[in-house]
Amino acid sequence: MSLLSRPPEKTLGQSYHTSSNSFNFLRLIFASAVLVSHAAGMALFIQWTGAIKGFTVAEMGLYGFFIISGFLIMESAVRSGVPKFTWARILRIFPGLLVCLALIAFVAGYVYWHHVTPRAGGYGSYLHIHPSPWGYFWNNALLPSPIQSQMAIGRTPLAYPRDWNGPIWTLFYEFVCYFITLVVVKATAEWRRQVIVGITVCLWLFVVVASLTPWGAHTFSVFYLTRMEDMIRFSYLFLTAGCIYLYRDRIPDSGWLALVCGSGFLASAFLPYAHNRYPTFSFTPIDITLPLMAYAIIWLGLHLPLSRWGRRNDISYGIYIYGWPVTLFLLEWNFARWGALPFMLISWAITIPVAWASWWIVERPSLRLKRLVG
Repeated sequence: MSLLSRPPEKTLGQSYHTSSNSFNFLRLIFASAVLVSHAAGMALFIQWTGAIKGFTVAEMGLYGFFIISGFLIMESAVRSGVPKFTWARILRIFPGLLVCLALIAFVAGYVYWHHVTPRAGGYGSYLHIHPSPWGYFWNNALLPSPIQSQMAIGRTPLAYPRDWNGPIWTLFYEFVCYFITLVVVKATAEWRRQVIVGITVCLWLFVVVASLTPWGAHTFSVFYLTRMEDMIRFSYLFLTAGCIYLYRDRIPDSGWLALVCGSGFLASAFLPYAHNRYPTFSFTPIDITLPLMAYAIIWLGLHLPLSRWGRRNDISYGIYIYGWPVTLFLLEWNFARWGALPFMLISWAITIPVAWASWWIVERPSLRLKRLVG
């Protein structure tokens, strides 16, 4: 009898309730972690990024996002038809992103440009600088993909790495993961569990080889196949969380197991790896242990008594897409002179009302349109 054929006394499925969980609270925490870690890095307070051998709090927050999305999107793909699923995913990503891009390109970008080059002309001159605000909007409107994107407008922003919205590059990979999940779920029907587990295990074995061998670490790095590295890492993590959803009625619900998994994942950050580059730049033992992080986060989402946080108003996406441009303005106006902790807290505090505005004015009204496709 296989390990997953007989359910334990209590399973994750028994603890999972779609209307009563703390996933939105965790997303709020992860978005805030990405924001403050990026703020510290952008202001060159490197010791405040929470880096362990190059693995930062921002990366942990990003992985947390992908884990929660993988779990919930698998549920949506199983229960929804293709049109309904596709329409819901478009409404969740694009309205907020397009408004954010428009505000950066045609409002914030001009204010910043006029501040740093006050004699360069008026708004008409701004619209014709190169790279242009029009180009920034259109090149990122269909997600800032590895093939086509634009980071800067003219010679702005001045702060390293000269990018108006650093975090949004991950939206391309998340959107691709949505449809990898959908295609596999709908194409495999009765065999979806086995097929998705098989794909996930194959990706994991690939990551193991690439992490532990100098050849793999050299080949799949920022200097060579970095886009493939990102796609493999994100899809493997996304599908791992999806597997937990599919086998939720077979996987034990154990606080001790969650503690062991979380501790094991954090400990892996201290393990040696087959190269001297940061984990961001190539596969490492951290990537091998991402399934441990997945179980720990999903367990927390099911058991933290914080289901009211963000149940109706989820501002985590707004924090994620507006935190970076808000921080750019604070850098330009020299708020970093007050020190790392005040700067990080100010960045977070100013981003929160912007994220609320994005939710109430753009995201929430857009999500109401889901009913148009049944």
